[in-house]
Amino acid sequence: MPILGFTPGASSDTPQICTEVSNFIPYEAGMEAAPTLFDIGADALAAAALAAFTGSKVDGSRRTFAGTATKLYELTSATAWTDRSVGGGSYTTSTDWAFTQFGDVTLASNFLEVIQQSSSGAFAAITSFALKAKIVESVQTSGGGFVFACNTSDATHGVSPDRWYCSGLNDGVDFVAAVATQCTTGRLIGPGGEITAARRFGADSIVIYKRNALFHGRYVGAQAGVWAFQEIPNIGCAGKRAVANLGFAHFIVAQDGFWLYDGSHPKQVGTKEVRQWFTSNVSQLNLAKVEVRFEQAKNRVLIFYPSGGATLNKVLVYHLATEQWGKIDATVETTLEFVPAEVSFDADTGNFETDDGLLFDDLTVVPVIQIAGLNASHKIVTLNGTPGSSYFQSQDFGDSSAMSRLTEAYVSYATRPTTASCSAYSARSLGGVELTGPTQVAYDTPATSVTPGRFTLRQNARYHRMQFDFTGPCQITDYRAKISPSGSR
Repeated sequence: MPILGFTPGASSDTPQICTEVSNFIPYEAGMEAAPTLFDIGADALAAAALAAFTGSKVDGSRRTFAGTATKLYELTSATAWTDRSVGGGSYTTSTDWAFTQFGDVTLASNFLEVIQQSSSGAFAAITSFALKAKIVESVQTSGGGFVFACNTSDATHGVSPDRWYCSGLNDGVDFVAAVATQCTTGRLIGPGGEITAARRFGADSIVIYKRNALFHGRYVGAQAGVWAFQEIPNIGCAGKRAVANLGFAHFIVAQDGFWLYDGSHPKQVGTKEVRQWFTSNVSQLNLAKVEVRFEQAKNRVLIFYPSGGATLNKVLVYHLATEQWGKIDATVETTLEFVPAEVSFDADTGNFETDDGLLFDDLTVVPVIQIAGLNASHKIVTLNGTPGSSYFQSQDFGDSSAMSRLTEAYVSYATRPTTASCSAYSARSLGGVELTGPTQVAYDTPATSVTPGRFTLRQNARYHRMQFDFTGPCQITDYRAKISPSGSR
């Protein structure tokens, strides 16, 4: 049987589950050691990052920004951050930022200032209308592009937690309502209170979330009121970055667990595997700080969450194809989808260059999107470093009515680790806290062992659990134990 992922919600004797993991995550054929955070070498930001963003302009060039409590910065080279705050000054002290890209224009908003815009150089307030918003999101429709501003404040309507604005058609900085431009505004009056998040959905639509409801808005054109919203109650979103666009669906962290919304039917995921565990281990006071990222190349959803405080210090990982879960220890201030600079190889000189005019025999290496964050030192780190230490704990093998003898344990490697060990634990029954051990520890030298993945043990108990510890890259497809009767009463 293939190894199953982290499944703390199931009975601990469920075959092939992982009862506990550390830096161990699912991939297509099993479980693997998780990558570590890799410092790309950029300078440290001047202060803690509240949010970060990489946007692509029309010509394909990219700009990376980070917002602190009082400043907006741009990564203007491989290492240097440049202050892009309005007029070279600073902003009212804020607790968060929101970003979106509309053509060549990057928009940034912190609710305390009029929405900021920059196509190059420093940011400046939009001039069409003094609109403030907690959330900004760009949307592409068959008619053209729009920017949504949600949970707003302005002189006309005041503070409106359930209000949305749609910019003028193909003008992401025009928020003056007019029939001719299709700029309009409205309220989502219903359950859930304030708007917590908004994400574009496929073509011609956007999903706006409250804590206990979602509203799917579809573009219907100027004659029909521009946007028509359908309410789906009881499915909400915890915070502005607690939803990821997967292309075919949204992955949502809600007050009651995890959901996939495909545009028609919300589907709860992880209910039996991790839902209750997550509820018990996430800081409920800071649930709105959860950030979700989609690692498309690996088909995995990464849920960065705070455990025991306000800092994002854990990552729950969900593999879309296998529907298995894993967990990483990683501490970041905030996350972003980071794209490094392109490099090219010049066959004439034999050198890698960032830009050489590209001769016919040159090879251009286009980097893929990397899940990244800013660490406690305010430096960009990407989640693609060489794996370090990792482990998983097996199911509980045994029977409550009989003693048994554990003599061997096995794992099947798809990729052998640098080092491996197995520790044996014992218990008198399931569901208690009397797990003891390790009573036995065995080691494997995967590179030289005649039987890699085999661990010789000796233990008598009603229930046996093994912890397999690894260093370095490692992929496991299954595990098993050799257990024989040892008497009964």
